[in-house]
Amino acid sequence: MPWRLAAHRELDGDLLMPRRTGFTLLELLMVAAVIAILAGVAIPQYGKAVERSRWFTARDLLLTIYAGEQVYQTTNSKYVDPTTCTPAWRCIYMDNPDTAEVTYSVSGVTKAKFTAKATYTPKSQVQTLDQDRTWGGTWAMP
Repeated sequence: MPWRLAAHRELDGDLLMPRRTGFTLLELLMVAAVIAILAGVAIPQYGKAVERSRWFTARDLLLTIYAGEQVYQTTNSKYVDPTTCTPAWRCIYMDNPDTAEVTYSVSGVTKAKFTAKATYTPKSQVQTLDQDRTWGGTWAMP
């Protein structure tokens, strides 16, 4: 019954070789090792990208607060603490920018001065921007 034998085996020259299906354990281990190496590189880079994004968002919102304060000062000849407006932040033409991790405030408000501050709560890091567009704080770009 050679026809039945051929149905379950392939001919390789003169030798009958069993048909190979699936993956060997070594192949599966190699794939797992490659995936582990890629994950080991990608996960820290993803975390760094998220931190940079958060930092740039805070910086952009501080620039928005700065621009709003400048417009308010041009119109009213003084700066304002936007949290005292009704509704809050609307006097400098924006909504409350606070998020779960970053809070914003404006302090030291006088007729000629203000300091806008973004505080990254989990790490207690701060970015500041004043009326002269001077940057400060402890929150450096990651």
